[in-house]
Amino acid sequence: ATESTRKKKLNWNEQKEWDTMEETIHAAEEKLATLQTRMNDPAVLSDHQKLRVVCDEVAGVQTEIERLYARWSELEARQSA
Repeated sequence: ATESTRKKKLNWNEQKEWDTMEETIHAAEEKLATLQTRMNDPAVLSDHQKLRVVCDEVAGVQTEIERLYARWSELEARQSA
């Protein structure tokens, strides 16, 4: 293998991350679904402060899911190299 190929291979920590990435994304998506359900709860909808907190949590989880998918793609590309 050339040096550039060796650099692209996943190290032990990255391989461990790759192996659990699908589960991590699935858990984040479940959390998002739970938060979206809470957001539609009449008790939350009627309380501006609760709604804002839940909306902020939803936005944070959505950002995390986007980051996880980007990282998954990055690891997949490096693993395939």
